[in-house]
Amino acid sequence: MLLRQTFRYLPAQVMSPLIQMATILVWAHLLPPGDVGVLTLVVAIQEISFGFFYMWWTQYTLRRFTAIRSAGSGDAYLRTETAISAFLILAQLVILFPVISLYFGDQIDAYTQISVVLMIISRSLTMFLSERYRAESKVLLYTAIQIFVPAFAIVSGTVLCLVWKNSVFAMALAFTTAQFGGVVISLITGKLFRQPGWPDRRMLVEALKFGVPIMLASLLAIVANNGPRFIVDRYLGLEAAGMFAIAYGLGLRVASFASMMVTAGAYPLVVARMEKEGLEAAYLQLRQNTVLLLLVLIPAGIGLITINRSVVEILLPAHFAAIAFLVLPLSALTGIMRDVRNHTTNQVFLLQAKTAYATGLSAVDITLSLLFAVIGIMTWGAAGAVAGPLVATCVTLAISVTITRVKFAFKFPVFDLIKITCAAALMSGVVSIFPVTSNPMHMGAQILLGGLTYGAVVVMAFWKDLSLRRRSMSSGNLPTTAE
Repeated sequence: MLLRQTFRYLPAQVMSPLIQMATILVWAHLLPPGDVGVLTLVVAIQEISFGFFYMWWTQYTLRRFTAIRSAGSGDAYLRTETAISAFLILAQLVILFPVISLYFGDQIDAYTQISVVLMIISRSLTMFLSERYRAESKVLLYTAIQIFVPAFAIVSGTVLCLVWKNSVFAMALAFTTAQFGGVVISLITGKLFRQPGWPDRRMLVEALKFGVPIMLASLLAIVANNGPRFIVDRYLGLEAAGMFAIAYGLGLRVASFASMMVTAGAYPLVVARMEKEGLEAAYLQLRQNTVLLLLVLIPAGIGLITINRSVVEILLPAHFAAIAFLVLPLSALTGIMRDVRNHTTNQVFLLQAKTAYATGLSAVDITLSLLFAVIGIMTWGAAGAVAGPLVATCVTLAISVTITRVKFAFKFPVFDLIKITCAAALMSGVVSIFPVTSNPMHMGAQILLGGLTYGAVVVMAFWKDLSLRRRSMSSGNLPTTAE
């Protein structure tokens, strides 16, 4: 079932992070580092804004939409959704203009400030719409928003920069137009925002009780993830922030690309098992999801470390390379460990409705991230800022695995993790035989060889589990996962 869900979402999971990585590369090649710094900080502000304004309602929708529809309360949900969305858009308009003006000051002009505020609002709205469609399992609409909106944005932004001027304003204008276009198409094709009225009080209270703790946890995690960008800007300036953010963002996108290939349909599947079969069935599904996630993430991280210098020389301009050699692989590891926590142990807290644990861990995460980011900058310069989130993710992942085992009886598949790591290490050993290259074809051949090596070792390592699964499925029994 998970594999079927994964394949349904696969086009969006492959293309969306690839487009995001392409966007970062286009910015690096088209814009000066200072403008790159502005755009990456704007994206960071947007992620924080989404976490603050939308996360509580988004998580409630993902967790409860199936049950709400089954109970015949769909109209009440639609009224509540329309009212909440209108309020959130207005609240963002009121809050974001002074925030952007105060933070950037005279570093960007008034027209650029307006364009980036609209870019933030439209991007947050499209992010919510994509998650809304995921809650409904509307794969085609989810895929359209994930792929076509950002693709049109970066293509039109590139054209504007080439034929008009290379500027933050041109790029923000292109992204705002594309994102609002996606919203309009969603309004035409779906039932979203078509039932005005007062929100359902019971549903609103339930959403706030469930979603606000998750929102706080997510917001802390988002700030921890993006904090190093702001710290580099404050200590070293916009140009340094832009040079740091390119490598840092690419590393996080590598992790996002790997994890999103298998996670888009995973959590709704866990929730469905919980609703129909109970906690044990949900835990079984979550362990299976975790193994699949590790099968993708571990080789991605170890592989990137192995071919890091080749990747930087091929993809980035020379003036970004010096900082990227260190930041790119470390930020990828940070993103990988954070994704593992988000898509495994954090989901245990959601299933158990014990979101205070996630909030507490996020508080630890942000404290360590910001503290060690400052220490890293003072010790090693801009590249040292990645030390903060890296240390924080190591600590919080270890704590969360321990808590979910001791308090909630969720057994993290540690033995499977060891087997996967060993397979990825063998892959790395094979690939590292070859020298650093600036030829994309040579690097592609190394990646292919590494992938074949990893695949062969994984099949041998999991052969017994695969045989057990085949026998269990042929007998009609539900297979278990190694713990």
